[in-house]
Amino acid sequence: MAISGTRKSIGTKRTVLAKSDGRSNTGSPRNGLRYPRFYICIDDGYDDISLKVGKVYAVIKPEPNDRPNDLRVIDEEGEDYLYPAKSFVPVELPPRARRAVVGAAER
Repeated sequence: MAISGTRKSIGTKRTVLAKSDGRSNTGSPRNGLRYPRFYICIDDGYDDISLKVGKVYAVIKPEPNDRPNDLRVIDEEGEDYLYPAKSFVPVELPPRARRAVVGAAER
């Protein structure tokens, strides 16, 4: 009697600890975006009082009715307003710089 060389199963069984509810345990938000995010203003456009070219601004999560080409930016007045995304460039900040920018925006 010949035994086939291919097996239908590798014979592993999930243990109780290996069961999953289908959610990731990474703790990262949907789409991998964390807020606040940080952007450098490259064009103050029409609003040179509320924005300064070259300054880093915190950007918060958009609201449901926000236009997709706008960013909700915490401006010089400490308020969040929509500005055109083309006026900003995203930047990654180290943790210490993140805290400094967030602290300045809260004042």
